[in-house]
Amino acid sequence: MGETKFKKALEAFEHKDEVEIVFKSFQLDMGKEDFNGKDVHEIIADKYNIAYEQAKPNNDRVIKAAAEVGLN
Repeated sequence: MGETKFKKALEAFEHKDEVEIVFKSFQLDMGKEDFNGKDVHEIIADKYNIAYEQAKPNNDRVIKAAAEVGLN
């Protein structure tokens, strides 16, 4: 979502041709556990030590925000 929003903002920027974008890599969490049988809400709830009932609406907001910038 961040990259999509950034690209839209850059297109509207008066000096966009002067901007140099440098992408940096980062390592994903290589110590992830096996998530077999868990839905995304359970995974997030476990990771952040929150209730499932809190994780689901949080994830729903992320899904909505992604849709607003054209991401599925």
